[in-house]
Amino acid sequence: MNPWLPNKQAIPFLVFTFLQIIAFSTVIHTKAVDDRVALLAIKSKINGDPQGVMSSWNDSVHFCQWEGIACGSRHQRVTNFNLSSRGISGSLSPSIGNLSFLKVILLQNNLLSGEIPPQVGRLIRLKELHLYNNSFQGKIPPSLANCSNLEALHMGSNNLVGKIPDEFGSLYMLKLLNFYKNKIEGGIPQFIGNLTFLRSLSFANCGLGGRIPDVFHQLSNLRRIALLGNNLVGTVPRSFYNLSSLELVYFDNNRLTGGLPINFGLRQPRLNVLSLSDNQFTGSLPPSLLNSQELLVLDVARNNFSGKLVITSHKICNLEIVSLNSNGFGSGEDDDELLKFVDALSICKSLGLLNLSYNRMRGFLPDSLGNLSASLYYLGLRSNVIQGSLPASIGNLISLMFLDVNSNLIEGPIPPSICSFNNLRYLDMSNNSFGGVIPQCFGKIMSSLEVIDLGNNFLGGTIPIVYKNCGRLEGLILNGNQLEGEVPSSLSKCQSLKVLDLGNNNLNGTFPIWSRDLPKLSVLVLRSNNFQGPIETSSTTQLPFSSLRVLDLSHNGFIGNLPEKYFESFNSMKNAPKKSSKPEYLTIRGMTYDVTIVNPSTPNDKVDGEEEDEESRFTWKVVMLGYGCGTFLGVVLGCLMLSTGRPKWFNANVDAIEHLLHTRRNKRRYRYIGK
Repeated sequence: MNPWLPNKQAIPFLVFTFLQIIAFSTVIHTKAVDDRVALLAIKSKINGDPQGVMSSWNDSVHFCQWEGIACGSRHQRVTNFNLSSRGISGSLSPSIGNLSFLKVILLQNNLLSGEIPPQVGRLIRLKELHLYNNSFQGKIPPSLANCSNLEALHMGSNNLVGKIPDEFGSLYMLKLLNFYKNKIEGGIPQFIGNLTFLRSLSFANCGLGGRIPDVFHQLSNLRRIALLGNNLVGTVPRSFYNLSSLELVYFDNNRLTGGLPINFGLRQPRLNVLSLSDNQFTGSLPPSLLNSQELLVLDVARNNFSGKLVITSHKICNLEIVSLNSNGFGSGEDDDELLKFVDALSICKSLGLLNLSYNRMRGFLPDSLGNLSASLYYLGLRSNVIQGSLPASIGNLISLMFLDVNSNLIEGPIPPSICSFNNLRYLDMSNNSFGGVIPQCFGKIMSSLEVIDLGNNFLGGTIPIVYKNCGRLEGLILNGNQLEGEVPSSLSKCQSLKVLDLGNNNLNGTFPIWSRDLPKLSVLVLRSNNFQGPIETSSTTQLPFSSLRVLDLSHNGFIGNLPEKYFESFNSMKNAPKKSSKPEYLTIRGMTYDVTIVNPSTPNDKVDGEEEDEESRFTWKVVMLGYGCGTFLGVVLGCLMLSTGRPKWFNANVDAIEHLLHTRRNKRRYRYIGK
């Protein structure tokens, strides 16, 4: 008998094995065909494909070679589905649940809408599901809890509603759970404590309420947590502060209370970002936090923190953002506390933003101010108790874009070294005791500046001549000083100017004719100066003052008529509502002016006790400036009665407020954690 031939007893077994192989191959082929059918069903629900990514989804190539599709090498089954950031629109077909070998779904950053099909819950091999930055609607399918191998679930920035299903508590393998910017109901789910592998958690801007549950003692792997922009109340559980793995913490914009443990920061050696702004935290900042070597961002603005700021470490400092504004830091008594803190920060060579505004920091600005990081772009010291002069060394901070020392006790001259700021956009030195003259070099740096506010000081001399195109300048506020001379006509180069406030000075000469041709000028205040003569009617533009909403020329020596042509051009005033109980806002970068329209009146309605202004000798055909206006909120900056249409009295209150903070900071908020 041939030894190579099977014996008779082995033949049935071999036949059976052969038939099984054929059957298995047939099943594999059938299932692979099912994947193709499912993909074509998914394609049929896509109604927008601007990049043409699905143009390859046809019979010319095997579906495993279609764009965005990856298959396993063994079974030729779809394992990865990636059409992220392709701009596709439409809905997600329930047929996606038939791709039973899928491990990864990447559909983020598209325009997909409709409900998330519950059939996704059939994908028991699924490890990653990324649907963020779309427009999915409806409730979160509880069936997703069947995807027991899921490690990353990211559905942020959609229109999902309802509660997080309690069934998700069985997703024990989850490392990333992100639902930011949805409309989630209820509070933070208790089952979070079951997800012991969790590294990144975000419920940012979801509208969640209630307290933060005390479930963190089991989350020893948690590195990133974002709960900002909710309605959370109460204290943060102690179990959270004991987590040593924390790297990024965002709790801002809630109503959280309580203080920070004395050792917080010491037990978190890898903490990079701590953002607690816009809450109701109290107490002092732990010295261990301020001395953390790994901390990059410390933002506790707009809370009720108090006490001294102490930095004792002389090791490496990696701080990039320090935002402590609107608290109660400082004693208000120790003249050295500000000096010591600024000195200590000089070792932070990457510091970009330092905001200490609205605190009780008292003292003198040291020469070491100029030793702060050359990368510093924002320095906010508004509304403290800063004394002495502004050190000339401030000119070393060549990257400054924002400088705000408003409302302090600073005196002495403005250092000419400020003119070394080639990138400066916002300069607010108002409400201090600066004296001397405005450095003439200001006329050169106006080419980069957008807002200059030197109001309410003791500055004398003349307004600097503008030497370059100042096309960025939107606000020039010099009111409440002792400036003399004429207003330089070179300011006509500032074609973006919206607010020009020169009131309460000793300026003279005639009306600045060129101001009529500034196309965006909305506020013009010349009150309480020594201007003389008539107002000319000639203008290079067909509609002078076309954007003007506030005009105050009172307490000067102007004579003659206000030209009728101006009334024809005051479109912004004529189009204002007849009556408003709410202020409307005229905003330029760095400040906000509120404008309130009051009840219409008649020229004969004089306010009790008000006398006609003898110094403003306008003979208006309709009404004299200031006549019958009274006051609103204590300040009258304009009162005009228009002759066209129904009479309208315009009463405006101009109030400069705090500069818009942290514009650049928002680029580095680390908000979208876990991508």
